[in-house]
Amino acid sequence: MKTYYFVRHGASLADSGELEFEGINAPASADDIPLSDLGREEAARAADFFHRLGVADAVFSSPLGRTYDTAAAIATRLDLPVQLLPEVREVDVSGIFEFFKKRSARDSRFKLGPKDMPFPVYRRMLMATGSALFAAWRVADSIPGTERVDAVRLRLERALNLLDDAPGRHIVVVCHGYFILYLASYLLQHNPLELARMDRVWVPNCSVTKVTARPNGKLRLRYFARDDYDTLLKI
Repeated sequence: MKTYYFVRHGASLADSGELEFEGINAPASADDIPLSDLGREEAARAADFFHRLGVADAVFSSPLGRTYDTAAAIATRLDLPVQLLPEVREVDVSGIFEFFKKRSARDSRFKLGPKDMPFPVYRRMLMATGSALFAAWRVADSIPGTERVDAVRLRLERALNLLDDAPGRHIVVVCHGYFILYLASYLLQHNPLELARMDRVWVPNCSVTKVTARPNGKLRLRYFARDDYDTLLKI
């Protein structure tokens, strides 16, 4: 039976407030924005968690720099190579983001950035924006410049098949927030009540989502977007 640990990358320059977008600050999505100093610290803590867990057999990563560098920190601590898995790249919601940016040009309420508020407040605003973009993507599914839901489903299924064929029983996959949200939704068959029980609307940087394979081959979501590492070591 295989176990997968899907890890969101450490904070990028956008996540940490060091890089402002035009108008509202939204998650970087498909853009290749590098890790911040905060993100490298988070990656080091994630690497320590997996070292203490002591079960990883392989480390896979999305090709974007912020995921690869996070995966490299984990893999180095485990003395494993990083294997690229393009299928787990971020969901492209740039078309929806462009819609928000155009609105921000007409509405000053959308012009707040990290320099205008305490950092914890900015991070909460960023997570709320990311959740709104994800919800809009799931509902709209036809905005130009935005990846279709069916396309994400197909590459998620390809990724799961490739991971199933990979050697080893415990596999770490470093990927992205929207992708992990979609993974959880997919495994719970898009059931709103089940999704509500996850008790989170966003995926924190370097949080872990654990998925296991049942004897019948079906995948089970064991926990979602957890970054309380000391507790996870006891589960």
